[in-house]
Amino acid sequence: MLHHQSRYAHWVAALATLTLVLFAGCAKKPPTNELVTGLLLRYAPPESGAMRYAMSKVMKQEMEVMGQSITTTVDRSCEFTLAYQENRDGNLSFLATLDSFSVAIESPMMNLTPDVDDLLGKRFGLLLSPFGHEIELTGADTISYEMGAGERSTIASDFALLFPNLPEEVADVGVSWMTMDTLIVAGGGTDMSFLFEKVNTLTGFETMAGLDCAVITASVGGVISGSGEKQGIQVAFDGTYQGADTWYFAYREGRLVNVASDGTATVKITTSGAQAMEIPMTMKFDNDIVWVE
Repeated sequence: MLHHQSRYAHWVAALATLTLVLFAGCAKKPPTNELVTGLLLRYAPPESGAMRYAMSKVMKQEMEVMGQSITTTVDRSCEFTLAYQENRDGNLSFLATLDSFSVAIESPMMNLTPDVDDLLGKRFGLLLSPFGHEIELTGADTISYEMGAGERSTIASDFALLFPNLPEEVADVGVSWMTMDTLIVAGGGTDMSFLFEKVNTLTGFETMAGLDCAVITASVGGVISGSGEKQGIQVAFDGTYQGADTWYFAYREGRLVNVASDGTATVKITTSGAQAMEIPMTMKFDNDIVWVE
């Protein structure tokens, strides 16, 4: 009996680590008095040739296993530079460089600060449409770091949906537009699919970081699904996501200035076989992206 309990505890620890791998969207000044109408919002190449951003992502995960609550917190942050390369068929080609990177994991099973020094200076390609669609992300899936229990995570999911999507039509205050994004994450023997639906609304204008910005808020809904095998046990994921974004877009420069996102995912993990069970899990996210220079 003790042997089975030990094996079970080891499997739960591995499953908790797997979910971390798989689930890895400036002070404001008063609104301007300028009346701005009929904006055609588009991303544009930076005049200086490069943009630097700071990104932080905090995720708090809670799992309920046989009446026992397991809480895990993952805190990630990085700074990266996007150097403009060329206009490729009307799209913006960037070379991204990781300037700094850090990860801290806290849970009852482990407290881990992975060694990520070898990530600094790593580069990958990003092809961005003027509307903010990430058309290509080249090489990011080869940049990875240790997440504990023999699992590794790549940075690809952090950059796959980096930029919010702009409306294709002229936008005024009060105008809303819907966008949909799909994120597929593979790792640890499972495939996960995230389908996000956003309703974006241009709510006004403010000055941030010395730039005149359109302020956009978004309500975000999502569906989470996936399946695979972990240590010989079949697992399936099914859940939903609800969140909100607020972002600032410098419409004269065509530049993203700030994004603040928070949300909650409610997921049911189902296992089959000799250890069949359902494990409820919630994850709370707090993400920020800030233009530095």
